[in-house]
Amino acid sequence: VQAKTANPGYGGRLTRRGTIMQAAVVLDAQFDRQSDQRMLLRTHELGHALGFNHVESRPSVMNPRVGNSITSFDRIAIRTAFLEAPGQH
Repeated sequence: VQAKTANPGYGGRLTRRGTIMQAAVVLDAQFDRQSDQRMLLRTHELGHALGFNHVESRPSVMNPRVGNSITSFDRIAIRTAFLEAPGQH
């Protein structure tokens, strides 16, 4: 993947009326085997598959440049995005 596109991975989703119907993550095999940042890349691309877009204004696992860790901003964004609707269990 990286040799052809210069990116170590991709993640995306297909939505219909706001509902994710399908998702995929593609990782460069060599990067995934050898890089110390493979878990962050996996998390970043899974974020795309779950509906998150890039964040460029602050450190975040969703920043286009893979950072060093999941940040407190990321944790808040995840909790906010996946809060249960009132009355659901």
